[in-house]
Amino acid sequence: MNKPVGSITYTSMVTPSGGIKCDLTVTRLDEDRFMVVTGGAMGLHDLAWIEAHLPADGSARVDDVSAALCCIGLWDPVRETC
Repeated sequence: MNKPVGSITYTSMVTPSGGIKCDLTVTRLDEDRFMVVTGGAMGLHDLAWIEAHLPADGSARVDDVSAALCCIGLWDPVRETC
């Protein structure tokens, strides 16, 4: 993810064929640390999919901190300007 540390990106997790698996946010915490937030009802499903697609060489890992954290989403209505 080519974004500065502290950036939050709303995006999709896609399948190898380009289908959308889920929507999520990715926060860049450090050069090599990210926090992924998915929808609450699909969290375990999304976690299993991510874990199944980690590199086999162990160069990446997932730590599930769902039980330790809470997330509240706030959205601002879209404002049109003339």
